[in-house]
Amino acid sequence: MPGYKGSRMETWRNPPARKYSVAVIGGGFSGATLAAQLLRHTGPSFSIVVIERTGLPGRGLAYGTESNAHLLNVAAKDMSAFPDDPEHFLRWAKSNFDCETQPGSFLPRRVYGRYLGTLLSGTVLSDLPTRLQWIRDEARAISQVGNGEIEIQLRSGARVLADKVVLALGNFPASDPCLPGRDAASRPHDLPQRYFSSPWSNPSFAGVEQLDNVLLLGSGLTSMDVAVELRRRGFTGTIHFLSRHGLLPRSHQTHAPWPVFWSERSPKSARGLLHLVREQVREAGRQGIDWRGVINSLRLVTPQIWQSLPETPLPASCAAVLGSPSSSSRT
Repeated sequence: MPGYKGSRMETWRNPPARKYSVAVIGGGFSGATLAAQLLRHTGPSFSIVVIERTGLPGRGLAYGTESNAHLLNVAAKDMSAFPDDPEHFLRWAKSNFDCETQPGSFLPRRVYGRYLGTLLSGTVLSDLPTRLQWIRDEARAISQVGNGEIEIQLRSGARVLADKVVLALGNFPASDPCLPGRDAASRPHDLPQRYFSSPWSNPSFAGVEQLDNVLLLGSGLTSMDVAVELRRRGFTGTIHFLSRHGLLPRSHQTHAPWPVFWSERSPKSARGLLHLVREQVREAGRQGIDWRGVINSLRLVTPQIWQSLPETPLPASCAAVLGSPSSSSRT
């Protein structure tokens, strides 16, 4: 397709000011899978442009890692990008990664990133050249123009027109704690930088093999990834975790299935859903069934749960820019 060859994305110096049915800003997991689904379920006149400033299609931060030690935390059988074809990823993994891949295998995230990249290639969708454009650039401004069209100004100076715009921006950086001495102005000039707000910044692992101690703020899955990466890069010292609750992620275990308990009559708020899940976990415990079965049963209805949640109307200016006076955001 234009701007994208195989698993590579090329920079467009002067992309044409063409109009598209939908413009997706962000080409990570959400942006790439949304584009693939739209293309699968629309006709030949429906066109999509994906605007992504860095990386390869579908990678994002989660699946852009190059380490085979960073694993998916969901089994291969549950990682298909297409709900109507639940074994799509499993078949792909057997053909393109390891023929011995099992439904319960936890594969490297980088392998899943490769899989996501194929979703927007001719191997999955045959009519891409006429319907999908991938632009490596950065969206800087969005405004409504005549005839209800939406104009996106790019860093390169080019512009894109669309009927609808989707923001698939991923997770924003975590907030920075107010710790004394973490900025360059408050530490001695001869003391190298010791605090990194992002564990995936280029200098954060530089020279770790020479250190004796590393402190990680938080003990969730990201910290587990950092700990694995520290060992991979030769760090042999002590890794400390600082956490408000002192909890580590639970490992996967074999468990009995639990029936789907969510229905259209279930609570329509996050708090109500939390209470419902906790009630089910307690009932499963009384029956000798692990809580993981309760959580896994929700995978089958996650889209329906999401769609059932109440909508909060956006301000009129935002709704107009995003293409519909009734646009809304999930709470």
